[in-house]
Amino acid sequence: MGWYKQHSSFKTYNDQKLFGKCIFCNHTKEIKRQDFVLEFSEFERQKGNICKDCYVANAVKVVAG
Repeated sequence: MGWYKQHSSFKTYNDQKLFGKCIFCNHTKEIKRQDFVLEFSEFERQKGNICKDCYVANAVKVVAG
């Protein structure tokens, strides 16, 4: 084993799953992101959690042009 790699069996997993209310579907599910921002207009924004299902369904890369 080198200095850069610990023993191969030494792995840390984050088993703590975060559950909360999604701002898209209003269901209590496992949270993907906590800092998600919905922007309806220049002056109206909603900040909150988004669940994994809604995040995957609405994931689109936006290119400003």
